[in-house]
Amino acid sequence: MGFISLVVLVCLSLVNPGNTNSWNAYIDMVIDPTSGDTACIIGLDNGESWTTSKHPNAIVLKGSEGADIAETLRNKDFTAFMSSGIQVGGVRYHYLSGNVKEDGTVLVLGELKRNGEIAMQSSNTAIVIAHTKEGGAQENTNVEELADYLKSVNM
Repeated sequence: MGFISLVVLVCLSLVNPGNTNSWNAYIDMVIDPTSGDTACIIGLDNGESWTTSKHPNAIVLKGSEGADIAETLRNKDFTAFMSSGIQVGGVRYHYLSGNVKEDGTVLVLGELKRNGEIAMQSSNTAIVIAHTKEGGAQENTNVEELADYLKSVNM
């Protein structure tokens, strides 16, 4: 997806941030077709989903997963992930690393043998999450790029 398309999507989302269907288009931007398979965006404040399960490649969080992820990234405290793993879509991933970046955003990586890897990064108001198939290249570059872009437009 080109830069113009990205700008149009951001503008549509800014005009109506409650329209989760407009956020679904970001899923395609995060997924690398050779290795990634699912993604979602949630709110940093409460973990509510900005994308919907209507997208065929959406990560569908269950129960309190979104709230738990948001709390961990918002507080920049990885203790819960280190002790209990990272629960995403009903799957518990082993915590690999958590990094508070220089700009204050947080990047977290997890993996589960034979089930792939999970990458998530916060922006000012959102968390971008993507899953990579087993043996695929990590999605964290795409996750970082989208989260950094959202931060640059104060989201």
